[in-house]
Amino acid sequence: MVKIIIWDFMRTLYDPDHRKMMPFAKKAVKSAEIKGYTNILVSKNTKDKVGLDTVEILKASGMDKMFASILINDQKDEGIFQKIVDDYKPILSQSYVVSDRAATDIWLGKKFGLRTIWYRNGKFKDELAEEGYEPEVTVVSLKAVAEII
Repeated sequence: MVKIIIWDFMRTLYDPDHRKMMPFAKKAVKSAEIKGYTNILVSKNTKDKVGLDTVEILKASGMDKMFASILINDQKDEGIFQKIVDDYKPILSQSYVVSDRAATDIWLGKKFGLRTIWYRNGKFKDELAEEGYEPEVTVVSLKAVAEII
């Protein structure tokens, strides 16, 4: 059994409006790796404003090798989280979901028993989680994520 972190990509690690990685994104993911976490990236099948997809952006940033798995799907749903839990058999009490989406990704993390960190930033900063599925921790910077994990 391992400790994992499931990272959201768009608006958590990458800012599609400014076409660059979020501040401290690389350091936060590297910090998780140094602390013994297996990093998993989950992203919807989307492109940024200039048509680059998630894998292309990760390669250009040098972050693609920091993830044990890069899962790109049309929707983030229970199926993709079930696959991760089945494949990695994580220590749930020591594993996290990090995302800017409280109503979807954080909800899924809580549903599967993972710890959750809501990166309250940008477009979805006012989105609230369903009652009973609130994030364990809320942060406004990825630097804070590196300090928590």
